[in-house]
Amino acid sequence: MSGNRTDIRPARSILLDGSREATRAPWSNCAEIGHERRGAGAGSPTASAAPFDRRGVAQRRAALDAEEARWLVAAQRIALHRRFGYATLAEYLERILGYGPRAAREWLRVATALQTLPKIADALARGAHSYSAVRELTRVGRHDTE
Repeated sequence: MSGNRTDIRPARSILLDGSREATRAPWSNCAEIGHERRGAGAGSPTASAAPFDRRGVAQRRAALDAEEARWLVAAQRIALHRRFGYATLAEYLERILGYGPRAAREWLRVATALQTLPKIADALARGAHSYSAVRELTRVGRHDTE
């Protein structure tokens, strides 16, 4: 095998019945998901040919993030973690829902802050801002300067 990576062949998938799926290049479905291949010329698929609306997906994701924040506040209010034997809600999020320690603390901080920042919470729910943007806004935002 030579030192360059041009001799790598796409892997075959093994199906549940033990048969092999036809070999397909890893980039062969780029047009299906709306990505351009590097160096593609005229007539190649573009992002506008995507079968889904990326902005719509981002808005739905933001709405789900807002809903998750509301549920986290509700879980904190009723001390859900204690019902399952955990010392803190952050520990519950880590062990049961798979959050990392820092992510669990951040989600709880943001969810709590959104209770006092209704405009920012509404922007997240509408999909006007992503969770990442809202997370940063909650660091500096106050109810009176929102």
